[in-house]
Amino acid sequence: MPTASTLGCPDVVSGTLNVDSHDAHVLFDSGATFSFISLDFARRANIPSQQISESIHVSSPRGLISSSVVCPGCTISIGGDDFVANLMVIPLPVFDVILGMDWLNR
Repeated sequence: MPTASTLGCPDVVSGTLNVDSHDAHVLFDSGATFSFISLDFARRANIPSQQISESIHVSSPRGLISSSVVCPGCTISIGGDDFVANLMVIPLPVFDVILGMDWLNR
């Protein structure tokens, strides 16, 4: 479902999906290498997280963001099919989850 802010952007789509049994405002970004989860959403949904040995660094409109925390094995439900994604924890002001291309490889 495109939103007003994503109209005209062919590689970006947003909508509401079920993430680990919780409704989440999700952005699909085919230009993103990794997938992410909002720190606030992960806490609200009580999604387990763990430290990783090496931080990842990503560019954002707000500058460089680093994370060394991941929520492994999150279930993303789309149209009755379940997909598994490892979601890097970062502060996200608008979305609960950003799905990059990594989860499609599984």
